[in-house]
Amino acid sequence: MHNAYLQLGMDLGVMGLLPFLGLIVVALTSTIRVIRSGEEAGSRSVSLLGWSLLAGMLTFAAGSFSLGNITNRMWYVWLALCIAAADVYAASGAQPRSRVGTRWGPATRLPTGTQMNDHARQ
Repeated sequence: MHNAYLQLGMDLGVMGLLPFLGLIVVALTSTIRVIRSGEEAGSRSVSLLGWSLLAGMLTFAAGSFSLGNITNRMWYVWLALCIAAADVYAASGAQPRSRVGTRWGPATRLPTGTQMNDHARQ
């Protein structure tokens, strides 16, 4: 059988497949958290780290549908890296920058003297 998820489900049953799928979901959410934290803090390198971890994880996940690489140890190392990256970044104490002018373009000064970004005006 070449579908690793189906094989894992057949070998371990639903009770074995669910924890594995839960591990993938935790790794996915952790990686998305790294991407968002990097963007909020204005750290391009952290954001790129998150995107590269996400790309690698999705590549392994897609390959498991046809290649059956679920027993490949690198897949588990990659999942661990995705989860650990979020914890390491959170432990570093990096603080997000102000949201004004960071994500949706430069800040615009309104006649009233308040600042507002392009997204908030829409």
